[in-house]
Amino acid sequence: MKRWLNVGVDTGLAWPREPMVVPYAGRTIHLLPRGDGTLPTVSVAYDDLGPYVHPSLEDDTGEPRCADRTEAHRVIKRFLSVLAWSTSYHITERNEDTGPLRAALDYRPPNGGGPGHIFEFYMDCLPVPADDNSRFALAFYRDGLSARSVPYQFLCFAKVLNLRLDNGPKQKAWINATLD
Repeated sequence: MKRWLNVGVDTGLAWPREPMVVPYAGRTIHLLPRGDGTLPTVSVAYDDLGPYVHPSLEDDTGEPRCADRTEAHRVIKRFLSVLAWSTSYHITERNEDTGPLRAALDYRPPNGGGPGHIFEFYMDCLPVPADDNSRFALAFYRDGLSARSVPYQFLCFAKVLNLRLDNGPKQKAWINATLD
């Protein structure tokens, strides 16, 4: 049976005002608008069949879906990290639920939405990182954008640099000299 992982997000990015379907990394991502009592939501279909099922699993309409909830989580987190990197806006996961395709609940009043053409522009140029270091870098970057603490932001962005640069004595000296 097809289920949905629906993850509500908090972001400064202008979210589409109408539901939008975005293909990403061989999966179909559904973006649901903010509404009365709901958050902007990212949803991915999955089957909860237990043992691993081949990732090309598709439903009757041919829409690719994830084999289980864990894979759906991974797809959403990677999509949000790439979106944060591409737009330079913070994106924080807030609420999540499973079941039918629906927007995640919120208990704050809505702020409005943005035009869908913003997403159409970014969807054409979202990277699909092929290695773990690239995925880690995007996750750390999104974490840094979403942090509300300058020292934590610094640490997140430094983690991105640590993936590529020598994190030996020279880097430690630079951090100590620059931190203030």
